[in-house]
Amino acid sequence: MNNIFSRSIFYILLIAIGLAGCNRQSDQPSIVIYYSHEGMDSISNQIPDFEKIAEVTPSAIRDLGMKEIDSSTYHYIMHSLNSERYVLDSVDSVPITTYYNTYILFNEGHSDQLILNNTNSFHSPEKGAGLISDTLAYLIRDHIQYYNAFTLPILRSFPDFMKFQANIDYDYLSQVDTTQMPSRYSKIVLVPARAQ
Repeated sequence: MNNIFSRSIFYILLIAIGLAGCNRQSDQPSIVIYYSHEGMDSISNQIPDFEKIAEVTPSAIRDLGMKEIDSSTYHYIMHSLNSERYVLDSVDSVPITTYYNTYILFNEGHSDQLILNNTNSFHSPEKGAGLISDTLAYLIRDHIQYYNAFTLPILRSFPDFMKFQANIDYDYLSQVDTTQMPSRYSKIVLVPARAQ
C-alpha cells in the first residue's frame, strides 16, 4: 500500500513538473512574424486576421516553425521596437501602395503590432504612426532568412538589401514554397536562445 502511494505521489510530481515546463514554454517571449509572398497587399495599413486565414484556408500560410536567435540580438530587436520614437505620421509612414509586407506581432513585452514594408517603414496601425530604419529591417529579415525567398530583381527594391548585401548569405530558393499551390504568407516565430 505504501509503495502504491509513493508511486502515485511520484507520478503526480512528474505531471506537475511537465505542466510547469509547458507553461514556461508558452509564456516564453516571442516575436511572431508573417511575411507576404505577393507583391502588393490590398490593405496597406491593416494587419490581416491570420487566425481566420489559417482556419479558412490553411494552405495560405506556410509555417516555418520556431527559430532560436542569440538572446542579445533578440532583446536588442525588442528594445529597439519598444524604444524607437514613432516620428512619421500615417501619411508619411504608409505609402498608398506597399509591397511585400511583413507583419510583426508580439506575445510579451510589447503591446503593439507592426507592419514593415519594402521601404523599411515600420508602421503601427494602432498608433497611426511609424518610423524608418534600414538597420532594424535588415536585422529582422536576415534572422528569418527572408531575403532567400525572393529573386534579386525583387530584392533590389529593398533599401536594406542594397545597403547590407555584402553581409547577406543569399541562397534563393532555400526559403521558397515549392508546393503546387504556393502559400500567400510564411510564418516564423523568433525566440531568444536559452542559456546553456
